[in-house]
Amino acid sequence: MKYLSYYGSRLFTLYFIAAFVTVASAQDKTKLKAEDILAKHIESIGSKDALTAAVNRKIEGTATVRNLRVTKATVTGGAFLASAAGKQVTLMAFQTSNPGDYSGERINFDGKKLEITLVTAAERSPTGTFIFQYPEISKGYIFGGTLFSSWSLLDAAKVSKFELQGKEKIDGVETYKMKFVPKGGTSLTIKMFFDATTFRHIRTEYTRTETAGTVRSDEGRLNENRYKLIEDFADFSKVNDLMLPTSYKVTYRFETAQRANEFEWSMKLTRFSFDSAREPEIFLQKVIP
Repeated sequence: MKYLSYYGSRLFTLYFIAAFVTVASAQDKTKLKAEDILAKHIESIGSKDALTAAVNRKIEGTATVRNLRVTKATVTGGAFLASAAGKQVTLMAFQTSNPGDYSGERINFDGKKLEITLVTAAERSPTGTFIFQYPEISKGYIFGGTLFSSWSLLDAAKVSKFELQGKEKIDGVETYKMKFVPKGGTSLTIKMFFDATTFRHIRTEYTRTETAGTVRSDEGRLNENRYKLIEDFADFSKVNDLMLPTSYKVTYRFETAQRANEFEWSMKLTRFSFDSAREPEIFLQKVIP
């Protein structure tokens, strides 16, 4: 009996190890690849029919803009986003009391030309300037994410690289971190983040670091210029069979040898209108207000 007990125990141990190895092996085989994450992400938005029905979109809501380094510098207004096949526009309009105050933003790409409004007689906003300097953000159909029907990940022809770089937590949410390169390339480093449970796209980060010329780090100043644009998408809701974010935030920060600043656009989107046949009227206008 003693020997039977001994061998029974040994057999149980061996069985447990074999079962563990089998499970571990199965987990390795089911480990997600970049193409799996992409497929699951597209599924998380909606069916092919639902996406086709929503090719022409109008989205409205409220917008807030603020300078995060100056707590009192906050203004509110309206937000409007529209997209069609190969076209997309982001508009924000703010009520201002003084001439020369920041009154709004317009980022329009008609499939050929990128237009970003001047906020003064001679210059764009810092965020608008960054997007204008790196037009692939809009022309690559990255900016705006799934809010736009022209979202880059819905079309393989717009993607040069989509590479898994592990997992990372964003505000406590475990995500898959992906390196993204648009067709045609970019000098930016672009990272996309997808909820590891729902596969919804919740963030895109665009970064650029360059040397600051002759500035020496031992002078107590940066010897690099750092630029970063972040898009955050949250509060997803089912809209006409599509799962879309209703909160959209764009943060732009930069640090140079001379100065540093940080700006934020925040939108709450409440009205969604889709049309399978007719483009939003804004694209029919010769001049977008």
